[in-house]
Amino acid sequence: SAFSPLLGIVPFFFALATVGSGRRRLTLGLVSLASLIVAVPFLLGDPGWVLDPTRRLDVVIDELWPAAVAVAVLPFFLVGGRWLGIAGGVISLGAMAAIRLPWGGPGVEEALTVLASLGAAFVVAVGLDVFSRRPRESLAVLAGLVLLVVSVGTLGNGRYGLPAGDLSERLGFAPALAGPSGPGRILIASTVRSDIPGEARPGPGFWYRVVDGSGITLDEAWLPEPLDGDTGLDEALAAIGHGDMLRPGEALGEYAVEWVVLLGPRFRLDEVLVAQLDMVPTPLDPEARVFENTADRPLADAGDEVWTPDRTGFAGPPTVAPVRLAMNFDEGWEPEPTPTGWAVQISGGDGVAAYRGMVALQAVFGALCVAALGVIIVARARR
Repeated sequence: SAFSPLLGIVPFFFALATVGSGRRRLTLGLVSLASLIVAVPFLLGDPGWVLDPTRRLDVVIDELWPAAVAVAVLPFFLVGGRWLGIAGGVISLGAMAAIRLPWGGPGVEEALTVLASLGAAFVVAVGLDVFSRRPRESLAVLAGLVLLVVSVGTLGNGRYGLPAGDLSERLGFAPALAGPSGPGRILIASTVRSDIPGEARPGPGFWYRVVDGSGITLDEAWLPEPLDGDTGLDEALAAIGHGDMLRPGEALGEYAVEWVVLLGPRFRLDEVLVAQLDMVPTPLDPEARVFENTADRPLADAGDEVWTPDRTGFAGPPTVAPVRLAMNFDEGWEPEPTPTGWAVQISGGDGVAAYRGMVALQAVFGALCVAALGVIIVARARR
């Protein structure tokens, strides 16, 4: 549920189907619904994560997987009492089929992918549990082993149905060439949707997204609902793409974009950026067009002082002047947050910029972990 919040409902059905007597099944099923609490922030803060199909990652299920699961399930019809394996096959095949339907946002797509894997895991587990010398049981074991071997083979370079995950390594030049304030952001754009890692936003004739220059992490797979800064960047890219921006580097620098990486076939941005003085073509990748922004600004702009990222915030020498953070304005920043355009400005007197909302979230998560541990201890003692 923590990884894919929409799956918080799944333990309820499994408790009803597999655990103890009727009353115990219902009780454990209702208790398991508490896992749905992790979905609340997603649903309230970003409804499009569930409802907007235009934001989907377009996960592609290789045709090998439905065929492999179907073949592995067939022997269970010859062996009595293996309904869990059949149910796993139905869950896995149904989820893989539902992924192809053009409805629901990235959260639905994510949940279906995990559910397909869970169903396949039941198929393998039941197949390996039927070990016997009799031909029918041996066939089930063999099918489960084949499915397990195939899945382990793809686990080494498994990538959630997305393109090869080497882009983070290819962008390693950003931290290597970063200045004293650390790496800024990288704008990745392409006319081919699958070139963009994770969720992407549509631009004028291309797809794009911005990632942290220090490296792409799992929490960046999904994009939140656009705020003022996101809208401003979108408008700036539209103007740049149409050739209406004389200094694109300066426009992108406001959003701390230090590098622009263009992937796939050449398109309009190639023509525009190569002709600009503040965007310098830099041959750092043989398969991409990389432009360095000579007019970029740091994520934490403290004037003559250098502030660098520090955990969930920034730190540097105390300064009398305020510090501009290239972050969408949020009152959770401290100390003394004030809006400056779309960004946030804080007092630099303490030498620290911290996000209070993240600290509160960590405290709540820690309390939930302690409470969960207490429930486990009490439950095992009573058992």
